[in-house]
Amino acid sequence: MRRKNRARGVPRDSGERLYQLRRAMGLTRAALAELMGLARLYRSEVSKWEQNDCVPSKRHRDAIIDVFSVDPWGSSSSDADILLACAAFNTRLLHKGANSGQL
Repeated sequence: MRRKNRARGVPRDSGERLYQLRRAMGLTRAALAELMGLARLYRSEVSKWEQNDCVPSKRHRDAIIDVFSVDPWGSSSSDADILLACAAFNTRLLHKGANSGQL
């Protein structure tokens, strides 16, 4: 997944962490874009972020943190953070489904 032309100053594994979070939660790039409140067309941007071709804007990074409850670009992100983020995400989905009567 790592590419030669990655954005400067971006930790080498930050895009990989975003990819792992998205895949662990079973989200497509388009679904992540929608959860972030963006148009589905942003899936190509998500791909660029995952490949470290560019860094999301502060607004987009904040939206990613809102979705996952963890910052993939943060220095403290780890495998444990990914697992905790998955649990939090699944809990929110279950809570949302219970409140809408879908369960």
